[in-house]
Formats: sequence, C-alpha cells, structure tokens
Amino acid sequence: MTDINLFHKNFFAMNTRFEVVFYNQVRYKMKTVFDEIHNCVSKIEMLLSSYDKDSEIYKINQAYQTNTFEISAELSQIISRCNIYKNNTLGYFEYLFDKEIVYHDKVCYPTENGKKKNKYHEYEEKIVIDNKNHKIFFPGPKYYFDFGAVGKGFALEAVDNILEKNHISNCFISFGESSILTRGSHPHGNYWPFGLLNMQNKKEQMGSLKLNDHAISTSATMQNMEDQSRKYHIVNPKTGQYIESKKMVCVKSESPVEAEILSTALLVAREDEQASILKHFDNYEIITVNYENNQPDIRRIYA
Repeated sequence: MTDINLFHKNFFAMNTRFEVVFYNQVRYKMKTVFDEIHNCVSKIEMLLSSYDKDSEIYKINQAYQTNTFEISAELSQIISRCNIYKNNTLGYFEYLFDKEIVYHDKVCYPTENGKKKNKYHEYEEKIVIDNKNHKIFFPGPKYYFDFGAVGKGFALEAVDNILEKNHISNCFISFGESSILTRGSHPHGNYWPFGLLNMQNKKEQMGSLKLNDHAISTSATMQNMEDQSRKYHIVNPKTGQYIESKKMVCVKSESPVEAEILSTALLVAREDEQASILKHFDNYEIITVNYENNQPDIRRIYA
C-alpha cells in the first residue's frame, strides 16, 4: 500500500493502545499531527486519570480534609457536560461514586442489610459547580471521581478537533479497539468498514457498520466472554451492583463522547427505559447483543 503514502503509528494511553492511520498526506505533516494528537491525549489523561498521582482528579480523590476545590476550566466544563449526560441517561451514566460503596478498582462493599447501592445519590442535589470561578463544592469528602466510562470519548473529541484544524480528510483511529474515530473513507472504498465480533467466538462476526466521519464505542458486561473466569466489571450506579447478565452494546455516532456515554448507559438500563434515554440523542446506529440464551439475540436501533 505504499502508493497511497500510508502513515501508521501508535502510543500507549489510558491503559491501552492508541493507533492512528493516515494516508495521502505529506509525511512531515502527518508526523506533526500525530505528535499533536499524542500530546493532546496525554494532557486529557493527566486531567482525568484516577491512577496518575500528578492528575487533577487523583489529587481530588485523595483529599479527605476539604470539600471545596478549585478546578481547571477544562475539568469544570467536562463535569458540567457529564451532569447533562447523567440526566439524559436517567442516571445510568455516572462519574461520581461514594467511597464507602465503590472504591479501589470499582469494588463494591455491601451495606448493613446485605444489599449494595451507591449511597452518594443522597447528596447529589447539594453538589455546586461554580463555572465562573472554576470551583466545586461537595457536602462532605465522601466522593470518588471516575471518568472511565467517558474519558476516551473526551480524548477522541479533542483529537477530532485537531484533525479538523489540520484538514486531515481521511483517518482511522483505534483507541484500545473498543473506541474508534474515523474521518473520510478507506483508501480502497467509500467508507471505513467495521465488523462487530461475537464475544463468545472471536472468529464470528455479529454485524457490520459503515463509517465515514463517525465514532464507535463498544461495551460489554464481561471483559472476555470466551474466558468464563473473567469477572463482570460494569457497575449499575443506581444500585452499586455489577451487571451480571451477558450483554454487549455497540454505538455508532457522530460524537465520540455520546458514543461512549450510550454504550455504557444502554448496557445498564432496562430495555423499557432505552427509548427515554435515546430521545435525547441524534444520528446514532446501535447494535445490542444479548448472550443469555444459547443463540445470541441481536437487535439494531437507528435514529
């Protein structure tokens, strides 16, 4: 494929591999844009990481003696947007958890009556965000920020702005394979083809999507359904319990942030609640797969 002047490079971010493919651009320009993308993603990871000791979120999560914080303008904007998405998804998208219930790699601890729930919802209405002065106030130091459900989406949104600014018309980006961003088309076709694999048999394709200027996010209740020893890892923020049904959701959207939000929210929400969530979103194509029966149940939703 040397005739199309292919550029392919990757780096490690947010605990996974970030891969970039450009073609038919001046190589020096592609290298410059790649470096800008790398710096941008690293900056967002430094802002939102729950594990990097130098990140803004890590420092807030570790604070026990105060409940008022000065935050950056970038974090203030992200939190404001997350609150909107939280309301639009009936609370199934969450970024703020109670330390007593969800902490250290999302481990849930039972309450006195043996049930698990996210008690921090009792305090949500008292959270105050001062966007003008970039401050946030909580009623007590009991919270834990976790942007794992949307961090890659915010990173890809910033990357998309870089591609637009630099007039990159054809690009394919894979962020850990579960999050994808595209511009333009494949060098040998009118779109970038995407195949959704069966989580129980990676040799089998469950469905396909045609991508141009689109994002993809795929979420599943189990990290690897071929390996039954792998545990569930998605928590219902309304109950604090892991989702133990075997499901997968793949969302195609023009917005990488909304693709990430929906792939997680629809995985947790009841089927009869999905229409109420989706009325707040536009221009999506969704594939849901339920593995509870012997034969996977595949459903497509369009808007």
